[in-house]
Amino acid sequence: MKFFTLAAALASVAVAAPSAAPSPLDVKIESAGNSGEVKATITNTGKDNLKIFKHGTIFDNAHTEKASIAANGSNVEFQGLRLRLSTENLTDDDFQKIDAGQSVEVTFHLAETHDLSAGGRYSVSATGVLSYADEADNKLIGSVSYASNAIEAEVDGAVAQAVHGAMQARYEKRTHVQSDCTGDRRTGTVDALRNCVSLSNAAAQAARSGPAA
Repeated sequence: MKFFTLAAALASVAVAAPSAAPSPLDVKIESAGNSGEVKATITNTGKDNLKIFKHGTIFDNAHTEKASIAANGSNVEFQGLRLRLSTENLTDDDFQKIDAGQSVEVTFHLAETHDLSAGGRYSVSATGVLSYADEADNKLIGSVSYASNAIEAEVDGAVAQAVHGAMQARYEKRTHVQSDCTGDRRTGTVDALRNCVSLSNAAAQAARSGPAA
């Protein structure tokens, strides 16, 4: 699978609007620690197996947006990655299979992608739309929506701040150009970084204002 850019907004790949019928996916979330860890259990309650495109979703190991989080009625800003993806030449590794009746568990860390340093109680829920492929191949043919339960998570602000700071430092390091990088190579690298920022900002705006926002 080809990635156009690392830090740009997720381009929706839902090839068909979710059916008005009840979703076959039941998603339950629970707090799994005191610094924003969340465990999600996704169950396929339908009669058909599902082959879910996982990138940019709750199944992705990348630091993408997997849940909404709010404190005192205000949403906490997401500070992770938004991916712009190509869905050409997909392989089985790009999918999460969930057979009928099967449950899959995933765990993600909200403090890695949100500033929870204030600590205290946060409201958390997960919603989304997942594209799926036919079992026989990797061509996307439709999509299903999901909406989890809502939970109240108690967060230790000091621990969450340490987690968030470490993650931000990790990505900031990737944008530093070494002092021994000079001439045309430096110019090209700096221009590429600027283009990444422009793509990221434009894509983030599209994600906020688009129909999936």
